[in-house]
Amino acid sequence: MIKQLKTLIKSQRAAIVLLLILNLLQLRELGLMRIELIDLETKIVSLEEHVKKNKNESYK
Repeated sequence: MIKQLKTLIKSQRAAIVLLLILNLLQLRELGLMRIELIDLETKIVSLEEHVKKNKNESYK
């Protein structure tokens, strides 16, 4: 009985550690995605400014 309980506790501990590692990897991936989205947003703003500038120059 005690041996089974110890085995259960060890397996639960291993599962918790595994879930924590997976959670950290997921958070890291979300952080990388956020960085990519910020970079993409900067590029879009730059492109919009470029288009507006070209429109203004074509009217002159």
